[in-house]
Amino acid sequence: MTEIFLEGLEFYARHGVYEAEQSLGNRFQVDIRLEADLKEAGDSDDLIHTIDYVMVYALISKLMQEKFKLLEALGTQIIGELVDKFPRIQNIEVTVSKFNPPISGLCKRVAVTSRWNSEG
Repeated sequence: MTEIFLEGLEFYARHGVYEAEQSLGNRFQVDIRLEADLKEAGDSDDLIHTIDYVMVYALISKLMQEKFKLLEALGTQIIGELVDKFPRIQNIEVTVSKFNPPISGLCKRVAVTSRWNSEG
C-alpha cells in the first residue's frame, strides 16, 4: 500500500453559509491523503499506473470554484470526484480548512476532515 499526500493546497473561494462569505470570499486550505496499491507504478515507473497528483490538484481546484455552504459538503464532493476519477484509491482523507471564520472570537481557522474507504 502506498500513500500520496497533497498538503497545504491554498485557494481563495466563496464557501459559507452567510451571504458575506459567499460574496467576499475567504482563504481555504485543502489537505489530501490517498492510499492505493501502487506496486505496479513502482515496478513500471509509468505515470499511467499511479494517481497523477497534478490531476488531483486540477480536480480540487475546479471544485473550489463552485460555491458550497458547508465544508462537509465540499469534502464529500472532493472525495466522490477523486474516487470516480481514480478507481485505484482504497482510502482517502480530505481536510478542508477555512481561515478567519465568522466567529465572534479569535479563531485562525476551522477545519473539517472527511474520510472514505473502499470497504464501506
